Amino acid sequence: MLNTEWRHRRDIVEVCQAMHAKGFLAATDGNVSVRWGDKVLITPTGVSKGRLKPEDILVTSLTGRATAGASSELSLHLCAYHARPDVQSVVHGHPPRAIAFTVAGREIPGLLLPEVVTTLGGEIPTIPYTTPTTEEVPTALGPVLGCHDVVMMAWHGAVCLGLNAWDAYYKLEKLEHLCEVALYAEQLGGARMLTSDQVSRLRSLSGGGGREMSRYQRS
Repeated sequence: MLNTEWRHRRDIVEVCQAMHAKGFLAATDGNVSVRWGDKVLITPTGVSKGRLKPEDILVTSLTGRATAGASSELSLHLCAYHARPDVQSVVHGHPPRAIAFTVAGREIPGLLLPEVVTTLGGEIPTIPYTTPTTEEVPTALGPVLGCHDVVMMAWHGAVCLGLNAWDAYYKLEKLEHLCEVALYAEQLGGARMLTSDQVSRLRSLSGGGGREMSRYQRS
């Protein structure tokens, strides 16, 4: 097995373990993939992502040719790769606080923290409910993924795009941290968003935020 492929497999497994440890997925939820040339390495369906081994990761094609046992949400990942040539990894998790915002019909408050503006662009859209594992999902996601690295799916979860598996995972982690801070702020009397001037200055530093992929690296 090529060293590059093994590294991708290992990264996927370690990201899945991090998601499981953080509570960003439950039971057999969630899926992670990495683009590898004209192929896609992706987690299998129906298994706990916290217990995967590198050899469990499956290989499919960018054309969507069926691979037995691959994630039931493969079309979600392929949609992202076709929409964004710069994307090399997709992480789909179920962060509970972020999902709670969508269940409550509330917008994710992306302008609450400066780090979110600089790394995620400050705008985190939520697409309306779509039936998981069906073609409704990529149909709704496609137009939004073109200019956003993080998108929420109402009642379902987050889709995070990255330059590698860790880059995509860190965006998921940042999203859930944002929602946790927002909930604490609500308990203290209400959140105060950054001003338009503060946001403009932050975006000038980051080159536009989420429209250009951030460079999170594995520590």
